[in-house]
Amino acid sequence: MFSNLMTRARSFINGMMDSSSSNSTTISAPRPATSANPNLKNVPKLLNIIQNFDMCHCIVAFAKLDLADHFPRSGTFVSHKEIASRADLQPAYLYRLLRALTMSDLIVQDKNDTDKFALTDVGSYFKKDHPLTFNNSVIYDFAPSIVEGMQPLDYVVKTGKLDAWEKKHGESFWAHLGQNPWLGEVFHKYMDFRSKYAAEAILHQLGDDPLFKKFYNIVDIGGGHGLFLSGLRKSLRPEARLTIQEIEMVAEQVRVPGIEFVTKNMMEGVVGGGDCYIIKHVLHDVSDEEVVTILRHVAAGCKPEATLLVVECLIPSPGVNNFGKTMDVMLMGFIQGRERTLEQFDKLFKLTGFKLVKVHPTVTDVSMIQAQRIISN
Repeated sequence: MFSNLMTRARSFINGMMDSSSSNSTTISAPRPATSANPNLKNVPKLLNIIQNFDMCHCIVAFAKLDLADHFPRSGTFVSHKEIASRADLQPAYLYRLLRALTMSDLIVQDKNDTDKFALTDVGSYFKKDHPLTFNNSVIYDFAPSIVEGMQPLDYVVKTGKLDAWEKKHGESFWAHLGQNPWLGEVFHKYMDFRSKYAAEAILHQLGDDPLFKKFYNIVDIGGGHGLFLSGLRKSLRPEARLTIQEIEMVAEQVRVPGIEFVTKNMMEGVVGGGDCYIIKHVLHDVSDEEVVTILRHVAAGCKPEATLLVVECLIPSPGVNNFGKTMDVMLMGFIQGRERTLEQFDKLFKLTGFKLVKVHPTVTDVSMIQAQRIISN
């Protein structure tokens, strides 16, 4: 999302030089760092890292103020004063915020009329009516208690104890969500958002692959409000039975046409008889021992040679950037879960009676790992 600082710096210098042509001020271009002064070589990269952190605060304000909704369609320039009037904001301070956001890919500034700004295609994902709106994701990720939960990471790394969240808040992460209605609501909206784009990304990756047409009884364990399973509908058999296994609070409150909600603790068992079991963004919340417990319940309850589909952020090879690497650290600060490599999943499958069949990566951060129940002789 963030552009390279040096590119922005060159644009800034070029802009300054263009503006200086009308007066006598001379602005020279910066000399590149060379071996003559090696200390400066990595300063731009380090500044870029710090800038990305600072930019997060700007993006949070952009989301909380619903600024995207006050812009017309992307690419249309509008005065910051007009936006301030619509949103009941202070024009001078809004201008400074929008100017900073031009260093991201969300906003662009009119070069001929610097009072005007436009939303980019990327920025339009912050509109509330966008089918994959990022607004709730940003608000959740930077909610005060979530940010505070990341602070004890030094404690975790130093001691090896995974009680950082409890040490900070005096209760578990899940209890904290239950005791804070606003944060709980934001969290569930965030998970709904991840479910929606995960379904879309997986269907895009599968293309013409008829994988889901093979199943007559699909069980989504920990399927939340049903947005993931609903998002898969067009790829499913019309007569397929769809079940979501959830905790009581969710199962008794949510109703989705064509989907049955069943209350059951996955640590105690699963809905039986399925030929396909989906587990999305669940296994990363628990320890390896708990993963083994859950998968053994699936193995015991599923039909022979049933398919298991695990949707998670796979940790990629060294040197490959991926959201899963930072999500793994966040989980380390909150709960006793973790993101895993494919090799780690393969080991867990072998321990629980499954064999790895295929990995379906997507253009997003999620992958779908396909495994099959092994029938022992």
